[in-house]
Amino acid sequence: MGNSERLDLNWAFSLKTLKQKICEDVILITANSKSLNKTSYNMAIISTEAEIQERLSAVYEELINTKNVIRNELIESRLNYNKACDKHIQTGFSCEYEWIDAEISHQEHFIKYDIYCHLLEIVNDFRDLYGQFPEYHQMYVTLNLIMLQLAREEKYELAAILKNWVDRIKRIIKERSPQLAD
Repeated sequence: MGNSERLDLNWAFSLKTLKQKICEDVILITANSKSLNKTSYNMAIISTEAEIQERLSAVYEELINTKNVIRNELIESRLNYNKACDKHIQTGFSCEYEWIDAEISHQEHFIKYDIYCHLLEIVNDFRDLYGQFPEYHQMYVTLNLIMLQLAREEKYELAAILKNWVDRIKRIIKERSPQLAD
């Protein structure tokens, strides 16, 4: 047998060994994936309670971010109000409408910021040291009652702001535990 014949035989043997190895790996991977599929059905699914807590925490973070955005808008409206006041004074009190518009805008931003601070304070009262909301159903009931009270007092804009957050909390509770939502 010549050197070239030996190389061909070695190459053929290597190719055959490689094919066998690939087949063994495919069989092994298939067997492992079947056992993984069986295991994945047996793996613990995130509990309903944990999912509610996670989603409530996300809403809480969004509430904080929204409050901060409104705070920045309040600061900007205050600066605009001060500019309008200065202009009104400098023009000999002839820019009354600009000043009144700036005052109304600032007052609206202040009220909106105030309700967000109040809302955040209430939600914080229901948050424990670990960032969880163990009494989330009571939190929902409390916020809902405050929203209804604002509507009774004909503070519809404030009630509408609160309603947005109350509805979101209700949706989270209802999706995961329908018996607790109402």
